[in-house]
Amino acid sequence: PAFKKVSKYRTPWFAIIFTTGFMSAVILFLDLEEFVKSASTLKLLVFILANLSLLFMRESNRKHYSPKFKALFYP
Repeated sequence: PAFKKVSKYRTPWFAIIFTTGFMSAVILFLDLEEFVKSASTLKLLVFILANLSLLFMRESNRKHYSPKFKALFYP
């Protein structure tokens, strides 16, 4: 519920402040090598999840999703 709070400009102010504080703490207190390893791991994880979500969207036959292109070697 705290992360749902929005300002009068409809921005999630608590989520922005929390994320800023968390990232500042990670940058300040984590070793540089550990920071780079975790950033690389998270980047790979985001890439994998984005590709999986694309596959789920294509296979779910949603009526609002109609891609304008065909992928090679995809049924």
